[in-house]
Amino acid sequence: MEGAVDIDSLRPGEAESHPITLAVPSGAPLGVYTLTATATYRDEGGESHREVETLGVNVDEVRVERATTILLEGYRAVGEEAQPGEVVELTLNLRCVGAEAYDVKVALSPDPLGVFSLTSPSLLYLGDLNPGETAEAVYQLRVDGEAQGGQYPLTAQITYLNSKGLPGSAVETITLTVTPLVEFRILLEGELEALKGGASTLSGDLLLIGTESVRFVEVEVLEDEVFEKGSGGEEYIGALDPDSPLPFDLGFTVSGDAEEGLQTLRVRVSYLDHLNRRRSSVVEIPVYVEAAPEVETVRRRGGLWFWIRWLLGILPR
Repeated sequence: MEGAVDIDSLRPGEAESHPITLAVPSGAPLGVYTLTATATYRDEGGESHREVETLGVNVDEVRVERATTILLEGYRAVGEEAQPGEVVELTLNLRCVGAEAYDVKVALSPDPLGVFSLTSPSLLYLGDLNPGETAEAVYQLRVDGEAQGGQYPLTAQITYLNSKGLPGSAVETITLTVTPLVEFRILLEGELEALKGGASTLSGDLLLIGTESVRFVEVEVLEDEVFEKGSGGEEYIGALDPDSPLPFDLGFTVSGDAEEGLQTLRVRVSYLDHLNRRRSSVVEIPVYVEAAPEVETVRRRGGLWFWIRWLLGILPR
């Protein structure tokens, strides 16, 4: 209501009340404040009068207003670890809390090193958000083809108008991981053959096709129904550079029940990546399994009974 109230007339003994709403600024200190109430009127003779009353008002609590805040609840990238040359879809999950937000915008800035390049608009308009409402901002980024493995920060700036129409903003950092290209191949001089129930050796060169070197490389034979580790079934190679194959030898045995023909020998290659995580991949090698040659058994004449019979003349001398 307004601070002034008009009353047409009052008879003797009659009373009338009107509520008046007072507004207290949010920054006002707690305490007792003085208000002045002024009443003006005319009596029956038409003479004007004026009376002033002093009122005390106690402000004993503060009502906290809800402030507008836009939170980055999380983000996800399709392909959590991108490789050089790939396109990454990055989704930012935003939530409005407190009070309404108007004209919400998100601007994404690529990393300072230029590893990620935007292939979609950097500024996205999300519109108005009510408290508790969520929105997504989706970006497309391409990883530089010569990017080194590592973690790279991107910056997202969120701007909006709060519930009072005043501008607000927030800055968040998003970190994306780049994983180098790593692919292993085993180079053989010719076809690998092995005998059923026998032991053989895989001699070859381990080739790394990738963008960076790997460390603490180990190779080993993976056992299955056909092949088992033999003597020297695993070997430590060490550091391996791209396009620089290193030789190795792995011993393995073939089951006596293995089927003849083409079989697959699996070799596991393990290494430490750029984040010192143990990684591994499996390389398959075709092996032609052959039957073991038959061994002819020759029985020799002799023994104790043979000599007794010979001495007794039963057998010809």
